[in-house]
Amino acid sequence: MLSMSIFPLWWSSLSETVGRRTVYIASFTLYIVFNIITAVSTSIGMFIAMRILSGGAAAAVQAVGAGTVADVWAPKERGRAMGIFYIGPLCGPLFAPIIGGGLTEWLGWRSTQWFQVIYGGVTLLMVFLCLPETHRTSKIVRAAEDEVIETVLPRAAEKDTTGRPIFSRAASQKSVALEATKWLVVVRKILLDPFHIIAYLRFPAVALTVYYASMCFGEYSASFVNSPLPCIQ
Repeated sequence: MLSMSIFPLWWSSLSETVGRRTVYIASFTLYIVFNIITAVSTSIGMFIAMRILSGGAAAAVQAVGAGTVADVWAPKERGRAMGIFYIGPLCGPLFAPIIGGGLTEWLGWRSTQWFQVIYGGVTLLMVFLCLPETHRTSKIVRAAEDEVIETVLPRAAEKDTTGRPIFSRAASQKSVALEATKWLVVVRKILLDPFHIIAYLRFPAVALTVYYASMCFGEYSASFVNSPLPCIQ
């Protein structure tokens, strides 16, 4: 649950640059891999680490799903569509303990992880076959190149009177510097730009909503921890 509250920062940022469908495919693929490792885990440390990673992989749906709804539906229809979409996340805590409890009782705790592998595989297949790209994508490297061109691009070569480029050691050095700057921009967009969303907490309406949601989550977590849980043999 902790990783599901942090990883959406990166998934939502990536979806704006590489597209929604690409993020879905990447996240569900990682989700399947991490759940397979969880199912065959041999220690509690391995189990917890893989659960953290699988939760982070699954977090793309809540962050990017709302963006997909916004891409497909007009603003006047978006409220109803968003309500239908959030039936999934809200019904998860309702049905998951029932399904997980039954599987654990009949087949053991590892069966819950294999169930998630199968569920993730079916979802990934449906994304491949039924979900087109809904966002007007601009590749992250292309965006970095555009930013470099607009802000720090020097002239890498000069032209002589015939119009042919004149290449020199200085021009080569500028080209290398340009390439390095481009990849620095890529790293910044991937690692640092997602944190800009935290700045929205300066608005009281956003801060109060987040605070209220965190209190509700705390109550839910407390009730979950106090309930009987299956032991890992």
